[in-house]
Amino acid sequence: MNTILSTTHLIGLFLFLGGALFYRLVWNTVCGDAGNSLTSTVVQRITWLMIAGAALLLVSTLADVLLSGAQAGWIGILPAALAPVFVASFVAGERARSGLLRILVAVFGLMIICALAATSHAAAESGVLPIACNFVHWIAVLSWGGCLLCLSLLPWPAIYRECAQGGPNFGQLVHRYSNLAIVALGLFVLSGGLLAFVHVHNSDAMNTTYYGKIVTLKGAMVVVLLFTVSMNLLKLAPACRQQSSSAEPQDLRIPLRRFRRVVIIEALLLAGLIVSSGTLVTRDPPGVAPFINPQSWQMTAGEVPLTIQLQPVAGTSSRVRIEISAASSDYRFPEGALAFLDMTTPKHDAGGRDIEAVAIGPSGFLGETVLAMPGVWRFDLRLSYPDGTSLSGEYVLTLPALPLEQDLKSILSLSAIIFSTSGSITFAIGVLLLLSAAWLLRQSWRGKAPAWLMPVSMANMTLGAYLALSVTYVKTYPTTFWSNPQPYNAEVIYQGEIIYRAQCAECHGIVGKGDGPWAKAERGSIPDITAPHMDVHTDGEIFWWITRGIPSLDQPALGEELSESERWTVINYTRSLRHGIPAQ
Repeated sequence: MNTILSTTHLIGLFLFLGGALFYRLVWNTVCGDAGNSLTSTVVQRITWLMIAGAALLLVSTLADVLLSGAQAGWIGILPAALAPVFVASFVAGERARSGLLRILVAVFGLMIICALAATSHAAAESGVLPIACNFVHWIAVLSWGGCLLCLSLLPWPAIYRECAQGGPNFGQLVHRYSNLAIVALGLFVLSGGLLAFVHVHNSDAMNTTYYGKIVTLKGAMVVVLLFTVSMNLLKLAPACRQQSSSAEPQDLRIPLRRFRRVVIIEALLLAGLIVSSGTLVTRDPPGVAPFINPQSWQMTAGEVPLTIQLQPVAGTSSRVRIEISAASSDYRFPEGALAFLDMTTPKHDAGGRDIEAVAIGPSGFLGETVLAMPGVWRFDLRLSYPDGTSLSGEYVLTLPALPLEQDLKSILSLSAIIFSTSGSITFAIGVLLLLSAAWLLRQSWRGKAPAWLMPVSMANMTLGAYLALSVTYVKTYPTTFWSNPQPYNAEVIYQGEIIYRAQCAECHGIVGKGDGPWAKAERGSIPDITAPHMDVHTDGEIFWWITRGIPSLDQPALGEELSESERWTVINYTRSLRHGIPAQ
């Protein structure tokens, strides 16, 4: 039901905002002086489409409030409240040709789009960039999608008759829409790519969550749309413009019929985008990757006691290996036994099912899966024996979010460019693509380069911006990219060991395994700082955790206990626990 209401909500927005945009940006600038009967028919049809859109928006908003039982904020209901006012002002302004009313319509439209951006998933992210990106995303998709819906619903038989009678320049209509569509789709893809990057923080989440799969489906549909819009721009629009600018009257009915067929295909793809977007609105994005530490638990499958060990895979943020072994050293699984496991989280329909674990001896199996988000996860195990016997068991575990997630900020950080060689190369490629694409787009727009370079330039510009932002737009701590001022040598490591034994060994243990006296007596286990997951974190991140503490892991804040120099020194010692002391 939520998906239906969200889809209806989006259809309403496209109809009443898109109708106004189509009339002002396309129809009125090209065919505003067409024959009275055709203009009257088009204006009347657009008016009814806008009224229908406003009604759909009102009904879906009211139904959502009544069915959810929640108190809707004034920003949430603002688009529905302004929709009738917007439509009435637009109709009155066009009939009276009032400049003041047209300005009010533009103000109301911007207020509606601002409200949409303020109530989107982007509003939950830190910083201004996600909301600004969502604002551009709405303007782009409504400009293109609204014009597309109106084009597909125009009175085409009447337009064909006008063409046969030497009517207005409909070739310019095709050309103007094609230019608008390619620019709007370029902005739509660029802003959508950034929003996907913000909401789905790693490729594992993109591949394993329902949210990520819908985003991937949307991307595939947008690729097809770019192809159809490019075909309009490169083939149909020049043909229509050439015939319409000919000294002798030309019959545009054949290219216009081809154009209409392409428009119908685009409208069907737009419908798919609306449905998928309506689905995404009802689901929370995956967010940040979970904080995965090595852990183990006991469970039974039938009557067989088992020990399960979970280990993060080095160099990844969410991939884990799961070892299944008999709790008793004397137990042996029958030869030919198979083990299958599920790791699922019901909230996001994420994880993997029917993952076959590989036998690693007579008393153990090893499987690998992805845990792409924090939260409650359910582990289901099925053992299948050659005699047909099947045993099963389950266990529920909770994965925390990244420690101190409330301190993570999405920022544009130029420090990230020089932090790694791969990041520097990626950023340089992105900037080169952006600059070359902008130059080619300008040349193509001015007619100094082939027209087919325009969509190619748009695609390259989108890719370049995405590459540049993937390096510089990061969700991080303020100190993440700080460099450790202490040299990594034996002397500093020795000093760090003294600090570590005095401040850290009670919890983390002498060699950092998380088995210190306090951990054993009070908590049971704490993170192993010699494990592979430590290589994923920068010295700046560890500095932040030592300074501010990690409440979810009972890590105390030592910013008042240790000086900055001492904190950097002890970080070098913790690195040596995993990588050893460098030779003199």
